[in-house]
This record gives sequence, C-alpha cells and structure tokens, in this order.
Amino acid sequence: MLRAIVFSALVTACAAAPPRAAVTPASEAPPAPPAPTALQSEKPPPVVPRAVPPPPALCAELVAHPTSGCAPSAPSRANLAAALSNDDPALRDAALACLEPSEDVPAGSIRALRAELAPEVCADALVAPVLETPPKGMTSELEGALLGLTISARLARLLSDPPKLEGPVDKQRFMTFLSDTLSPWVLGEAAAIEKLSRDGARLSGYGRGVAALAAGNADLRFVQMARDVPLPEEMKADKAVADAYYGELDQALEPRKVRGRDAALVGLRTFAELGAARDERVSRARRLLNELWAGSRIDALDRLVLPALEPLDTATPERVLAARLPAFYTKLLLADVDPSEPKLLRALLEHGVPPPLRNKLDATKLSETTRSLYARALVDSGRRFFRAADFRQARVVLGTPSGELGRLLAAVAQALEAGPADATELMLKGPFVRGTGDVSALDAEAARRGKYAGFAAFDAALVLALAPKQDDAAFWDELARRFDRADKLLSALPRLPPELAGQKPREFAEAARATAFALRTKK
Repeated sequence: MLRAIVFSALVTACAAAPPRAAVTPASEAPPAPPAPTALQSEKPPPVVPRAVPPPPALCAELVAHPTSGCAPSAPSRANLAAALSNDDPALRDAALACLEPSEDVPAGSIRALRAELAPEVCADALVAPVLETPPKGMTSELEGALLGLTISARLARLLSDPPKLEGPVDKQRFMTFLSDTLSPWVLGEAAAIEKLSRDGARLSGYGRGVAALAAGNADLRFVQMARDVPLPEEMKADKAVADAYYGELDQALEPRKVRGRDAALVGLRTFAELGAARDERVSRARRLLNELWAGSRIDALDRLVLPALEPLDTATPERVLAARLPAFYTKLLLADVDPSEPKLLRALLEHGVPPPLRNKLDATKLSETTRSLYARALVDSGRRFFRAADFRQARVVLGTPSGELGRLLAAVAQALEAGPADATELMLKGPFVRGTGDVSALDAEAARRGKYAGFAAFDAALVLALAPKQDDAAFWDELARRFDRADKLLSALPRLPPELAGQKPREFAEAARATAFALRTKK
C-alpha cells in the first residue's frame, strides 16, 4: 500500500508515455516492451505532447542577418575561412550569411553550417526558411541534415524549467505536487520527446545521426531529471519509503533509459563513420551514458596518453577550414584538397578526417610524417568511439614503422585492435570481446627507454586494466608495478600528458594496490 501511495503519480507519468520507435544499434529492431507493473495496469488517459517552446530571442538576431548584397569580392574559400576565424558568434554568423549566395559551394551548405555553429536551440529557426523554399540544386543529404538539426534544436528546448515545489515540504504537499503539477508536466514532455524522436528515426545519413544523438540525450536527461526530484525530509528519513521510492522509480525509468542509450549509440555510430573528432553532442552523449550506465566504460580510453600534436599552421584558407569545419562540412566544402599535405592533415585532426579524404589517403603513397598523422587520426577515432576497425587500419597505414612516434602508435593500435567493433558492442559485451589486449609491443617500446617509453608503459597498464582478472590479487599487484614503472618514466618529462588531467600515474598504482589488498582481505 505504501508503494502505491508514494509512486502512483510520478511512476505512472514516467512509464505511461508511449514507446518511440527506437532502433537498437546491434539489431536495428525495436526492443521488446517491458511487462506492465501493477502500477501500470490501468490504461492511462491520452497524453497531449507539450508544445515545444519557441526559439529564444537571440535566434531572431541570427535569422535577421542579411544574405545578399554584402558578400566580399575575394574568393569564397578565403571569405569562408575569414568568417570562421571570427570568434564572436554573432559576427561570425553575419559573415557566413553573406556567403550563402556563393555559387561555388553546395546549395544550402552555408545555411546548414550556420545552424550547426549557432546555439543548438536556434538551429530550427535558421533552417526553417530553407526547408520551406529549398534552393535549387540542394541535395537530399543536405536536406536531411537540415531536418536533423531542426529536430535537435526542438529536443534541446524541451525539459527546461521543470516545476518546483517551493517552501516547506511535507509528505502531503509533495504527493499533491507530484500528482497535480509535476506528473502532467512530465507526461507532456515525454510525449513531445517521443514524437520528435520518431521523426528523427525516419531520416538517413548525417541528419539521422544528429537527431539520434539529440533524442538519446533528451531521454537520458529526462531520466536524470526524474531522479533528481527531491524527496521531502519526512520521506527521506524513512529508509523503507526512500528505498522503495527510488527502486520503483528506477524500474519505471528503465525503458526510457534503454531507449536513450540505443538512440545515443545510433548517433555515435554515425559520427564515428563520418570520422568526426571534436563534437560537443558526442561528448554530451558519452557523459550521460557514463553517468546512467555504471560500468559502461565508454570513456575508458580517454586516459590513453599520446604525444602532443605539432602546433597548427593556418597560413592558408584551406588549413583554416580544415581546422575549423565540422567533419560533415569538410566533406562538402574541402572535397578537392590533398589531405596528404602534412600541415593540412594536421589541421584536419582538429575536427576529423571524413571518409572521402580517408579514401584519398589510402590510395596515396604517404611520407612517414603523413603516415604518423593519419594513424594518429585513426587512433584518436578508435579511442573516442571504441572502434577496433580504426585501430586495425592504423596498423595498416603505419606498416613497419621505424620512428619512435610510429612505433608507439602501432603498439597502441595492436593492443586495442581485438576490442569491440564500436560503442554498442562495448556496452553489450565489454572492452575485449575477442581476447585480452596484446601489450607486447607497448612493453617492447617501454623497454627501449626512448622518448615515449613512459607513454608506452602507462598505456600498457591502462589497456590491461580494461579487463581485470576476477578476484585475482596477483593481477592487481602486477598492475600496480606497471603503473609504478610508468610513473618513474613519465616523471622525467617536463609536464605530464594532459590526458591524465592532474592525476599522477602513482595514484593508479595506489588504487591497484588497494584493490589487491581488498581482495586478499575478502578471502
């Protein structure tokens, strides 16, 4: 009876929303619906999706930027580079707007780029005029991208300003607020997310990936929001009530949590295939997956330490664009460049090397410098998206390297090429589905005592820690020794690699020793 009283409002609200047509990345088939609980047995009344809040006022300022009569006379590529070099978002957008009529860029691409770089909540305001009256020659790929950005913007504006219960809160006030105020709001928001998510699932290509990431992030934020609703002190003080509340809440939220995970993984796969490097939507999805799926380890490779890249050289418009364009727009606007030129390839590493430029690299005889840069792009993609294929391709690109950097990259790739196909397989099967990581090449590089010996020693220990032997104290003793050795080698450097984020390797060793001690004590 207590459970029914405590959960009847919020649990029903969270569970009653109709399931969207989610696609699980592994099978491309919708998950089986969960069995109804006692609290879900009654058919809920029809839910009207909440109206998506309109774009904020700042979006109107961007839409108002003129797109004709203001284009500079210089070549459009130089103008585009100059526009993107402006760090003021409003001035940058105004400069980009002037370039929309350019005939030597794909129709609609500059408007899509403006929407991409604008605040996420403004994207639909920017692309609506183009979708209503598409420019002549705009491809279906770009139209899909514009639709994906539209859905992403509208999902971003949901779940804002949830109702709050102000003042002293007792059990009765909380239950009234839950049933009369919060639950209707939750139901409306959930239905709106469902509708937009279904629209996004009908897209293809980049647009589908953008919409999938937005849908996944929205569902996962929904779960976080529901979990963060504070209980009154009277209810928190009763452990049985609090435990029952959060247990039943987690059960009711599980289907939405799974849908959010599946959508996010679809988006991550799309961005991985695109070769994307830095993207805040990807980072947000990875953070939410980590927070809501304990043990997912989707960020486990972020701590791999690699040598710093050479500074950027942006002396040409092409290098500026390579360094500043998101990967999807690099494919559209820099399709004719030669990515084997080392300074251009270094610039591409900022946001990713899209497939057409990878194909060019694969078909070209590369210098050692270019091979190392290309392999670095592949290793970075592999660790960001947990993609075994990228690690395998990095080894193919490097061949039998003679230089220290090439040997380190090849050794890291060798250690991880037997890992999961992508983040989906990681979350379903773990970090090593085809065997443990082979760190022999990393150990050999550490034994050389060369420039990157400390990097190799630390990375070998980190890879082994991905798949620890269960209840084996000796494994953790050996891991502690490896991290101790890495600490000694890395301490000789002027500064620690940024991937360690202020955490010293000896702290990893201390944690491994503590685990070994705990295992022995448990016995």
